[in-house]
Amino acid sequence: NLVKDYQFNTPGLPTGWSAGTSNYGYQATQYQPSQVSFTGTSVALTAVKQTSPQGLPYTSGWITTAGHYSVLYGRITFRAQMPAGQGLWSGLWLVNAAGSNPQGEIDVQEMLLGDTHTVNGSLHGWAPGPLWGVTQSTVMAADASQGFHDYTVVWQPGMLTFAVDGVAYAQYTQAQAAAAGHPWPFNVPEYLIANLAVASATEWGGAPNASTLLPATMQVQSVQVWQ
Repeated sequence: NLVKDYQFNTPGLPTGWSAGTSNYGYQATQYQPSQVSFTGTSVALTAVKQTSPQGLPYTSGWITTAGHYSVLYGRITFRAQMPAGQGLWSGLWLVNAAGSNPQGEIDVQEMLLGDTHTVNGSLHGWAPGPLWGVTQSTVMAADASQGFHDYTVVWQPGMLTFAVDGVAYAQYTQAQAAAAGHPWPFNVPEYLIANLAVASATEWGGAPNASTLLPATMQVQSVQVWQ
């Protein structure tokens, strides 16, 4: 059953979503509502080279259902179009509140957008310790910056499966985690997030270079939850 069908086709965010100011540990990017805009068919998250009030060199857009809606299990699909450029780093993901125990993070899609073909799906266990993470990837034939694509996780008890455009490419299970000595935090509700970061030189993917064009925009057309 389709239990949530968020369509970003109005001049404002759907009920349950807000434009956040979170930083979440990013080294070079601060998020501000000013960087969230609307095209009529999507919500646009735009990164700019602009010093934030917190003193970081880049400002960008972040939207979330934190405080309004969380999901436990189901098929979650983000339909989105990426920008292109070294140092740009997309995030379509789920997490629960900092300080929660258990706390897990499900990265449905991360792309290091100097390469607009490689899609990463990741899991992070934040609590209980020890901390752990695993990333699996696929290479799309299509260029993610040239159109919208569906980025999906199927979240079941004890198993998560990652897919692009309806084709599964990776899976990770509680049994695999246990064999590696990892606690399993993916049994509590998590809220939804979409954001576009600009990385620092020491972050995953590295900093922008002379070829990176800013402003850069990631568009999200819809988010659907099936259970």
